[in-house]
Amino acid sequence: MSETTEDSDIALEVRALTRRYGSLIAVDHLDLTVHRGDIYAFLGPNGAGKTTAMRCMLGIIRRDAGTVKIFGDDHLSRARRALGAIIEIPAFHNWLSAKKNLQMACAYAGLPKDQWNAEVDRVIERVALKGRENETVRTYSLGMKQRLGIARALLGHPRLLLLDEPTNGLDPKGMREMRELIRSLALNDKITVFVSSHLLAEVQAMANRVGIIQHGKLRAEGHLDDLLRAADAAGRIRVHSPDLPKLKAAVEAIDGASFTEDEQGGFLDVASANMDSVELNRVLVTREVPVSAIAPVRSTLEDIFLEATR
Repeated sequence: MSETTEDSDIALEVRALTRRYGSLIAVDHLDLTVHRGDIYAFLGPNGAGKTTAMRCMLGIIRRDAGTVKIFGDDHLSRARRALGAIIEIPAFHNWLSAKKNLQMACAYAGLPKDQWNAEVDRVIERVALKGRENETVRTYSLGMKQRLGIARALLGHPRLLLLDEPTNGLDPKGMREMRELIRSLALNDKITVFVSSHLLAEVQAMANRVGIIQHGKLRAEGHLDDLLRAADAAGRIRVHSPDLPKLKAAVEAIDGASFTEDEQGGFLDVASANMDSVELNRVLVTREVPVSAIAPVRSTLEDIFLEATR
């Protein structure tokens, strides 16, 4: 058994985590590492095992095998003091005020009663609900309830947050506010954030590291920039042409080249390890193919996700 270490660079370490339901293996020997200061995005299709894995990490459900360490500590009841979490949709007593809900959460967390008011005021202000804390939760919008859930998770000054789909169901404005809040918590409050999501564009705008899970297994993990650079190394080039049949015939004649087609958009995505966009353009010009635009294709998190879960 290891003790929590303040200087541990690893905020969350999961090794061989396994959870079975009869013959179904929901989480299959999952390994992942979250470093201090990360915004780590935990991605996967619906039913991939994300929420089950997070419940195991928190001790909400038992794991059949594997270890979970939080800041180096594998004693979950002790390590949980460094942890705040939202799993699925946060539930509240809707007929009570936000402030009363948070005071009750302080009691459940074992915080001294003389600290409740100051702690509730701190987290209410941190999630931008100041002035609305005395309203009943049933009057709150979904976005406000999600922020209230984060306020509850911030009670006790956790150093690691586990957030399960915090932007689920939010409108674009709510998504942006949640993204900015998460980034601010990491940058200004020095809180490590582990967040599951299926909104890939949102994740790409805020996360620095990602792990992709499918059928309970980790399919890819790493720094987002590194994964994007590796995907770009495949060398895809987008070519627009008013004469797609002629363009296709020319590309098919190039040794080692392949393409995917979008007839509606009027372009081919050409993959060739042997040439860049300048060289490809030169070849097309010599073969009298009309080209209206040509440029390298920059990979996105969606491309990485689809490749990993294909």
